Amino acid sequence: MSRLGKLAIKLPEGVQANISEYGITVKGIKGEEFVASHPDISFSIDDDNQILVTPIKKSEMWGTLRSLVNNAVIGVSVGFKQELEIKGVGFKAQLLSDNVILFSLGYSHSIKFYANEDLNIEVNKGVAIVITGNNKQILGQTVAEITRLRKFDPYKSKGIYIKGSYLRKKEGKKK
Repeated sequence: MSRLGKLAIKLPEGVQANISEYGITVKGIKGEEFVASHPDISFSIDDDNQILVTPIKKSEMWGTLRSLVNNAVIGVSVGFKQELEIKGVGFKAQLLSDNVILFSLGYSHSIKFYANEDLNIEVNKGVAIVITGNNKQILGQTVAEITRLRKFDPYKSKGIYIKGSYLRKKEGKKK
């Protein structure tokens, strides 16, 4: 029995949900998100304006689908935000257009990164990147791809990392 799947999802003001046989569509001030259905799971909306996710038969997808619908509701009402920082001498980022970032990360060439069109990207002072969007999965995937361009090096303290994450500086080899 899923502890998370049992919980109802409260719809905030200004958010609407439409249930179809293929899934659930959530609309809000930040946009619209669709979550596909699973044959073993059903969606319903009760009188208190809450979405209920119930299993038709035993399924491992119950809690997962409930989390996906909850993320869609949060995304269209509040949105998601992730901040990245670039650390290193000469390392910088520059926004070329709405979703194209040019990185200089100490390689012999610059790297052009094409982000998803659903995301809003800001580059502050060349070393801080703020990515916002209403789809948590696309946002997380984009952040992972950007941090992979130059992984944080714990010996030199250089690279791209998520702001607020714990970074441990390692000692080098002793003589």
